This record gives sequence, structure tokens and C-alpha cells, in this order.
Amino acid sequence: MSAMQHEVRLIGPKGGNVYQAGVNELNIMVRAQDSGGAFELIEEVCKPGFVSRLHRHNDRSQTFYIVEGDAKVIVGGENFEAVQGSCVHVPPGVPHQIESEGGMKMLMVYTPGGMEKLFSAVQDLTPEQAQDPEFTAALTASHDTIMMDDESKGTVLG
Repeated sequence: MSAMQHEVRLIGPKGGNVYQAGVNELNIMVRAQDSGGAFELIEEVCKPGFVSRLHRHNDRSQTFYIVEGDAKVIVGGENFEAVQGSCVHVPPGVPHQIESEGGMKMLMVYTPGGMEKLFSAVQDLTPEQAQDPEFTAALTASHDTIMMDDESKGTVLG
């Protein structure tokens, strides 16, 4: 499908597909369907104390750009202090985790796209399901997000 067959998507603040994932808010600015599946662009606002579970994506890369705030990022066993303006690219198969003590806003690009389906499923979880590491590990695995820890400070997405 050529780029000409896709519709232009003009998005203002909070104008994309917005999902609540635990205490975080995700705004899908460019959906996979907008790019022919090539990528997704997501704005995520993470509340203070955010901790994601250590995980990997087997079939897609993930790039983070810190817009506001800061985060401790663990990628492939290396620690990185990501401050405003930092960019972290995670190739497929590389374990990664993000923590933000003070909260942050970041842009994420997934290549190829398709993670919106996971965020939609997470939004629909009951509180009991969201706190169940085995349940959430199975759910996320069905969306190319493989949890790498047995226990976690975070839940599905933090």
C-alpha cells in the first residue's frame, strides 16, 4: 500500500487514541494503520514512581525520546540516566526497563507498529488482573512483549 492511500492524520494535544494503562496515560498519535503497519508514534505520560517490568519485544524495535522529566533506563543490562532530550533505541530482542521517580513525558516509536492492541487490552483489565504477574505476562506475550522477571516492582506497564 503506498503512502498516498493513507489518510492524513492531524492530531492536537490529547487528540489521538487515549488509553489509561495503570496510572499512566498513552496517546496514540500515529496508529499502525496510518503508516501501513510500519510504525506507531505514542506519547506516554508517566506518573511519579513509574516502574515498568523488565521485558523485550521479539519482533519490533522501540525508541524512547524524553520530552519532560527524566528516567533511569536499563537496556541490555546497561544503566542510562535519560534526561529531557535523551533518546534511547532498543532493537528487537533486547531486554529493557524504565523507571521514573519524578514522572515524565516521553514519545515512543514502535517499528513495526501494532502495540496499540496491547494498550487497549491493558485498559480493560480489572485491578486484580493488572496486579497478577502471571496473567499479565501471558497477556503481554500475546502482543510481542515478553516479561523477563518473575517478580516486579511494576505491573503490566508500570
